[in-house]
Amino acid sequence: RKRDHGAAELPISAQRQGRQKIRRAAAALRDLLLSGGLSGLCVGFIFLIYWTFASPTKFDVAEAEALTKFIVRSLGDALPDPPHVAGDKGGAGDGNDNNNLTPTAAGGTRGGHITDSSSTANGPIYIFGFSETDDNVASVASGVAHAYSDLITAGHPPHAVRILLFDVLNDGSPQDTLERRIPNYSGSKKMLRLIRSGTTRSSTGRSQHFMNLPHPPTYPDDFEVHKWKHSTIHTLREAKAAVTACKAAGASALVIVATPFHLPRALLTTLSVAAQSDKHLKIYSHTGLPLRWDETVTHSQGLLVGDRESLLDSEMERMFVYHRKGDLMRPSEALEALRKRDRRTASLYEALSN
Repeated sequence: RKRDHGAAELPISAQRQGRQKIRRAAAALRDLLLSGGLSGLCVGFIFLIYWTFASPTKFDVAEAEALTKFIVRSLGDALPDPPHVAGDKGGAGDGNDNNNLTPTAAGGTRGGHITDSSSTANGPIYIFGFSETDDNVASVASGVAHAYSDLITAGHPPHAVRILLFDVLNDGSPQDTLERRIPNYSGSKKMLRLIRSGTTRSSTGRSQHFMNLPHPPTYPDDFEVHKWKHSTIHTLREAKAAVTACKAAGASALVIVATPFHLPRALLTTLSVAAQSDKHLKIYSHTGLPLRWDETVTHSQGLLVGDRESLLDSEMERMFVYHRKGDLMRPSEALEALRKRDRRTASLYEALSN
């Protein structure tokens, strides 16, 4: 069906009108049923269709406010803190130099009493970039490379930071991973090629330049590549695959990367998946390289076409639709999950510092 790509909040009057339509439809269908004109199964089917079209398609006021806060947080989230140095209360300049620490075989370090601040001791940090069409993949590739470099710069040992990648083929060959070829999507190879090249697009999209990162990731040492086991690919399926891989590896944190217009839904989806399967995994978000909002691109299986700003409408609506379907938690619940993550980290740091 063609959806109304409106704002996140539906006016109260519109919600009331939707409920009135449902009541009128229910009354009419009840009369038909009593008169013997329709079977009960047919009535139920018609009512379900009418409810889908007539019911509100946006969050209520309170959840819309929570969604606004959640979106801002998702686009400005901090990366995981580096390993905690026992007795290091003063930060930089107190004589503890993380660069002089020697990694141990167990994944810790010597020379500074490093203690992992995560819930899973010595668990690696995974960085995962959500798949994008060729129009937007440079944004994600840049975000993944920057997240890796920033984590190493902050003091995380290189062996503890991994870039998670799923091998998706979509080039029209008999070896294609997907049952239906997605237009304008070159699979995972293009993202890997961009990360390895160290280049990215300019903000205008008209040229390429080197990222010049202090700690660029190296292939294959810093990557963990898994075979894509599904015949289709979408945000929920990718989030489940990423969380499953993290759980299997005993990861302490997962940093997800997506284009700015897709990142809020990607984070909401990943938090929803983790809440069901791995509550100890800390989820962080890191925005991809911002590109021109007025540039016409494709998205969502290559089927949606429009400028990046117009795609925000679809993303806002999908968060509600998939929440109502049962796939996503409420924005207020996602906000609380992020707050709980930060409280856990702060409490552990305080305990280790005493």
